[in-house]
Formats: sequence, structure tokens, C-alpha cells
Amino acid sequence: MRKDPGLGVIREMVEKFRGSMVVRTLRLSSRLIMLERGPAYLEQLLAEFWKTHPPQPFALDEASAFASFLREQKPYVPFLPEVLAYDCAVLAVALDGEERRVPFGAGSATTVTRAGCREAAYGSRQRDV
Repeated sequence: MRKDPGLGVIREMVEKFRGSMVVRTLRLSSRLIMLERGPAYLEQLLAEFWKTHPPQPFALDEASAFASFLREQKPYVPFLPEVLAYDCAVLAVALDGEERRVPFGAGSATTVTRAGCREAAYGSRQRDV
């Protein structure tokens, strides 16, 4: 069975599906990683994650596990902790409807703007979002 060429196709489809769940759910964090380090770096992080984490049936579970992986691994991506906290807060608000505050410093607010969330950037002073 290991030599079946169809197995590689299925594996690739599963990886693309898992990657799409992460990218759609952790939208700003994924964009930031690709902007700062390139798409290949995000793919490398995902491949490392998949080696030790089984697939999750729901996008939120897959994204939460990947967010935990990023917090543990601490990849070098400027402002990733702040942007990841924002993405996770957005998910939490969607689940329970309770407001969350995520502090952003001057540089991270600009970074969030670059990653695609202009409403979160408030200039050079630290603000809560």
C-alpha cells in the first residue's frame, strides 16, 4: 500500500486542506508570516506542526493547535505574538460574543495594517483593540 501512487495525492490533498483551515482561521498571522518570511516559511512551519499534531476535524481546533505550536516554537517573525493574540481574540469573540482587549504597541499596529487589518491600527500610541 505504501507504494501506491494515489497515497501521495491523498496526503497532498489533506495537507492543502489543513493548511487552508489554518490560513483562513489565523488570517492575519498567516499573512504576516508570509509577508515577513515568505510563503515557503509558512509551509515549513506547517510541515513541522503536522509531524507532531494529528489532523483536527474543525478549522477552529486546527488553528488553535497551530497557534499553540507557534507560541511554543517562537519562530522569528516580528510582532507575531501580538498579531497571533489578535487572531485568537477574534476567534474567541466569534465563539462566545464576549469582548476581548489585545494591546498593540506602535510597531505592531503598523504591522497589523500591513497584514490586512486597517481597523486595528491606531497610529504610534499603544491602544487596545
